[in-house]
Amino acid sequence: MADSTADESTNADTLWRELHKVLPEIWYDGGGKDHCEIDEAIRILTCLRKIESKNPESDISPVEVPKEFICTLSNKIMIEPMLIASGQV
Repeated sequence: MADSTADESTNADTLWRELHKVLPEIWYDGGGKDHCEIDEAIRILTCLRKIESKNPESDISPVEVPKEFICTLSNKIMIEPMLIASGQV
């Protein structure tokens, strides 16, 4: 299991380096003539997302969300809170 994690982190490091090479090309060339750099960046990001989804999140401590950020109707974290005239969110 440890070998698998080591391989994934090495693979993730390699992917990050590839992404850092592709992004300036996209920035300066506007994605290139056939946008192959954009496709490559999407491929790299997809692979990174797969690797991250396999990593356990046990080492990440949960964050306590202030009650002011929780919607009273849905009981979920508000994404775009609105302030009404009375001052309530």
